[in-house]
Amino acid sequence: MSSNNGIDWSLLHQRLLEIPVIVPPKLPTRKQNPEVVKAKRDRFYARHKDDPAFKEKKSKSNKTYKDSVKDDPEYKAKRSKSSKLYKLNHKDDPVFKAKRAEANRRYRARKRLAA
Repeated sequence: MSSNNGIDWSLLHQRLLEIPVIVPPKLPTRKQNPEVVKAKRDRFYARHKDDPAFKEKKSKSNKTYKDSVKDDPEYKAKRSKSSKLYKLNHKDDPVFKAKRAEANRRYRARKRLAA
């Protein structure tokens, strides 16, 4: 493999080409089961919902994120566009109407209490 003055690169290259390349088989991807994922999330929240440290950490994290994106024009455009599209696509849905009516009722009640 070595010549008198160093490495014989052509011989080394030839030997490297002779080594078989083994490609590992691809593992099957796991499909998420939405019910299992939701149940796990709900169990986690149920364990922590009364913990003040958890609530503080969560609110701090949310505030940090909101502060980081509140002036981002791309984020604002995406949020406003998606909410408008959602409202347009669901305007005849009775469940959506009921949720909006409830949200509006709570908003008006908060306004009355604040006044």
